[in-house]
Amino acid sequence: MKILVVEDDRDARDVMETLLAGKGYTVESAVNGVDALAKALVSPPDLVVSDIMMPEMDGFMFCHKLKEDARLKKIPVILYTATASEKDEETLAHSMGAARFIAKPVDRRALLDAIRGELEKSKTGEASPPAEPAVWSADAVGEYLRVFSRKLQVKERELLEAKKSLERSEGRYRNLFENMLEGLAYCRMIFDEQGRPADWVYIDVNAAFERLTGVKNAAGRKVSEVIPGIRDSNPELLEIYGRVAMTGLSKEFETFVRPLSRWFRVSVFRPEKDHFVAIFEDITGRKEAEEALRKSEESLWQAQKLDSIGQLSGGIAHDLNNLLGPVLGYADLLRKSFPPGDARLEDVDEISKAADRAARLVRQLLAFGRRQVMEPRIMNLNDSIANIGAMLHRVIGERITLTLNLDQAIGLVKADPSQIEQVILNLVLNARDAMPQGGEITVATSVLEVVQPGTAGPGSIAPGRYVTLSVRDTGQGMDAAVKARMFEPFFTTKKLGKGTGLGLSTAYGIIKQSGGDIQVESASGKGTVFTISLPLAKDRAVETKAEPDPAAVRITGGGRILLVEDDGAMRRIISRVLTGAGYTVAEAVEGGAALKLLSGSREPMALMITDLAMPGVDGITLAKEVLLKYPYMKIMCMSGYVDKEEEFGKVLASKAVYMQKPFTPDALLGKIAEILKPA
Repeated sequence: MKILVVEDDRDARDVMETLLAGKGYTVESAVNGVDALAKALVSPPDLVVSDIMMPEMDGFMFCHKLKEDARLKKIPVILYTATASEKDEETLAHSMGAARFIAKPVDRRALLDAIRGELEKSKTGEASPPAEPAVWSADAVGEYLRVFSRKLQVKERELLEAKKSLERSEGRYRNLFENMLEGLAYCRMIFDEQGRPADWVYIDVNAAFERLTGVKNAAGRKVSEVIPGIRDSNPELLEIYGRVAMTGLSKEFETFVRPLSRWFRVSVFRPEKDHFVAIFEDITGRKEAEEALRKSEESLWQAQKLDSIGQLSGGIAHDLNNLLGPVLGYADLLRKSFPPGDARLEDVDEISKAADRAARLVRQLLAFGRRQVMEPRIMNLNDSIANIGAMLHRVIGERITLTLNLDQAIGLVKADPSQIEQVILNLVLNARDAMPQGGEITVATSVLEVVQPGTAGPGSIAPGRYVTLSVRDTGQGMDAAVKARMFEPFFTTKKLGKGTGLGLSTAYGIIKQSGGDIQVESASGKGTVFTISLPLAKDRAVETKAEPDPAAVRITGGGRILLVEDDGAMRRIISRVLTGAGYTVAEAVEGGAALKLLSGSREPMALMITDLAMPGVDGITLAKEVLLKYPYMKIMCMSGYVDKEEEFGKVLASKAVYMQKPFTPDALLGKIAEILKPA
């Protein structure tokens, strides 16, 4: 069944259409009496539901005109209204030919019952003959005008109240619009010929918009005019705003607007097609604080990570050195127990070589964790390069060429060889990382004589003669900003997890501690050259750690030695080596036991050998006590690592000497012979 709905209010019309369509009726709509009459003449409905108050032709007149037409006069008409004098209006409605009259608000069930009832009567032929339209006599016209005038008055009052309400609402929202802390921009999106977002026009903006962006007089202008370059610098804004304007899907995001140098948090929605409203707040301060916090946390995390790795390295090195010590010791005892030419000597030599290689790895681990005592001696930089040459070739990879230009007449310097090797390795690895696509690294040595003080890089070079070592690469180089911070701890240009930012700072510290300087020449795209300068040593002979002749050591053997070592395997091999060399050995497993043993001993001890890292009373504390109570006693400290370097240095500077684990029996005996050698 087809029903014609006549209603000028769009929302009310939509509700009525939805209600009737949901009940299975075919619904046609009209916005006033003129429109409805025209549609009924073209395609007569089975029933009409019409409002009374409408523009151009009201419901009364529409019903009257409908009943005047011979084809349409039998169509049932249900009129409804929202005005107060229902009785007069109902009388007038019936006089105009309406089948029923319903007052607003319309009860849906009553309306549906009325529709079903009228359609059923029309279908079965039970409907009463339609009332004849009122004859437009003076009385009829007066009644119509009286009712219609009253309805107009009510409508005018409703419209006036609605206007006042709208003005109040607009005032509230305008006040909110102008005084809200967030910026607001009402915009229309401009699309190109392909339908892609190309620009947008500011229809209206609030005061906060100007305050937060600094943009003046934006209303009525394109964004490309008021913020030049924003489409190129922030293309994501066009994409997001365009998508919202087309789809109506709201979006919330954070963005850095480069032309304004500000961070914003933005909420955007569509009020109508091809338009959008962006509400935003300036979060630059928060972002800067977050970035500062992130950098602080990252630096703290890196420092904690480095400290943890350093502690772990020291602990592992200590345990490994205690394991390697017995390996080297027993291998040496085995070697000496076999006659010359014995085939088993080759096996023992392989054991010793493997232990030596492991010991070198442990020393590198200690250097990383800074748990190693500096042992400077007269050395040749060319020897250090030669010692790690094979390692350098392995770590740089096949795509990088390594060239050595070594001046054979450079002279000698005084430094710790292992630390210098670490510096060279760090610089070469840094150069490798600057050439991910391959290139060339050149390591060179030379002699430099400075006549006048010069300043370059992080430090200055005083007048004098120097040995220089340079590491040159053909990589991407550094700009001025990076060069200014390259020696800062934790500063790195590498991705997170690819570098600690400590390689160059460590190298700088080692060179400075050795009395030298490190300088850099670099530019973006032009490679980098690091140059190390170490003062020329006055001594003319390289200091080596030559092991004494075992026979000579045994001849000097004799005297009582107190051995303090908590590791059982290490204690047993040292005791065996010492007793085999003719010494009398007393053993203690920690510092407290050693002090008790000394206090109860009737014979003096010539030497105390103590480990540094022990439970209870550690080696440094023990050495201090012994030096205080037994000043005649010589002390030798040994350890796999040192975790109290400054404190140990004070002890070492007095009467104690230090020996790094692991060591061979001959090295141990040679050191003891040197300590106990008569003055």
